[in-house]
Amino acid sequence: PTEADFEAAVRDAVEECARRKDDICERLQLDVTKPDDAFVLYIFYALEKIPVHLQRAAKLEILRVVSQYVRIGEEWKRMAEE
Repeated sequence: PTEADFEAAVRDAVEECARRKDDICERLQLDVTKPDDAFVLYIFYALEKIPVHLQRAAKLEILRVVSQYVRIGEEWKRMAEE
């Protein structure tokens, strides 16, 4: 799989997410106005929709994004405490 394949798979997942968002939000009781819930929705779609041969690369990318997200959250918390 090439990087273009990966990008296309992610783009397809995001488009599918936009189409089925309300159904998923209802099932998982998510509020997409909350960043954490919107993030859960993104991960749910990314894992569900990415083709099998791209899933390992996708999971590594998602882990990278999650750790970046956590790091940003920790920085915000630290700044709020100062």
